[in-house]
Amino acid sequence: MRLILLAILLALPCAAVAATSDALRGAVDSTVDVTLTSGVCYEDATLLRVVGNDAPEKVRLRLSAGRLRTIDLADIDKISTADATLFSGAGDRESGGSEADTETMEPAAELTRAELRKLTREERRAALEAAAKRRADIAKRNWLARLAANSVKAWPEVGEREHQAALRAYKEKGAEAQRLMPELRLYETGRFLFYSNIPADDVGPIIERLDQMYDWMLTTYNLPRDAQVWLGKAPVYAFLTKEQFVAYERQFFQNNPQDGTYGLCHQTSGGEVVITCYRGQQLDEFAAMLVHETSHGFIHRYKTMQGLPSWVNEGMADYIGSLMVPKSRAVPLRESKLVERFKQNPTIARTFFDDSHIGFGDYGLASSLARFMIQTNGDAYAAFVEGMKAGLKWDEALREAYHSEPVDLINAYARWLGVEGLEVR
Repeated sequence: MRLILLAILLALPCAAVAATSDALRGAVDSTVDVTLTSGVCYEDATLLRVVGNDAPEKVRLRLSAGRLRTIDLADIDKISTADATLFSGAGDRESGGSEADTETMEPAAELTRAELRKLTREERRAALEAAAKRRADIAKRNWLARLAANSVKAWPEVGEREHQAALRAYKEKGAEAQRLMPELRLYETGRFLFYSNIPADDVGPIIERLDQMYDWMLTTYNLPRDAQVWLGKAPVYAFLTKEQFVAYERQFFQNNPQDGTYGLCHQTSGGEVVITCYRGQQLDEFAAMLVHETSHGFIHRYKTMQGLPSWVNEGMADYIGSLMVPKSRAVPLRESKLVERFKQNPTIARTFFDDSHIGFGDYGLASSLARFMIQTNGDAYAAFVEGMKAGLKWDEALREAYHSEPVDLINAYARWLGVEGLEVR
């Protein structure tokens, strides 16, 4: 009898997996709602494909806006159609989860759209709010536990009072700069305090690129459209000449910029981000550089205080700069020279992947790798960055996000470039 009971118990998870697999595969090409464990919800998505031979591992979706996404089932809380729940992450984890996980279950979270339509408007709103809160609480608890295990600190939650206090401090510093440089003008947007003496006709397109970068980052990292990443807003000081830039750096940051420095991203452990730069002669290259530096500030403020390896941080920043300012030629030129170099000498120095800062000669490789990783699987890249922000080493984050080893990354990258025999040594 005990053997029979054991066999039944062992068969139950397999039966549940099979049922989930059948339900999902039977719904391919159907319209579904997908809710992530982070609380993000994609409504009216099209289920294109279920990845995994026996047990489903991922789903491929076309979102209502047309974007394609591949998502691990481990990151999904629920997949449902108008009439049925196809997958319940909490339910599937219940048999192997802790008692605390089971205690967070709420029936309202498992209601289908058909069941919700039977409720009054107030009951439906309450049910949806309760389900959203449950998902958010579970996701936050799991995220904080992961950070604690890796000795990583999350940025503290900031209320409106703290944001306003930061804004006042930034504007006081800006007013001080304007007293020393009366030609500085403040252009305030919803996200930036842009102080500049650059001609007004040139400022509008530059700020537009910064807003586009911010929106791209929100989309890429699955953050809500109204997410307030900055502490208050991000001050940007964009000067017309190198002499003005250097004078500001010396006065306010006690810093003497090295020759060849066109912009800097100042970051503090308190969460402040300040961008300083000067225009130079080429407006498009200036705009790309400014996007590059500002993206560093965004990543600094993204979720935790943990930094990224230099090759990831600089590569992503260069890629985003070239993406937001396609007329800029600096990054594409470096990448084309890289391919020519690889054809003569197909090697990558092992030190490129170290924690130390990469040299300027390696920026083409860094941006090219970022371009490859983002364009081939942007969702995995976002998970890759999030893993490192949670304290994983880059190779650990690669295995978790891309399910690949470093050698697999280099081999796939070489094929994408059209370079034979590329190796790290």
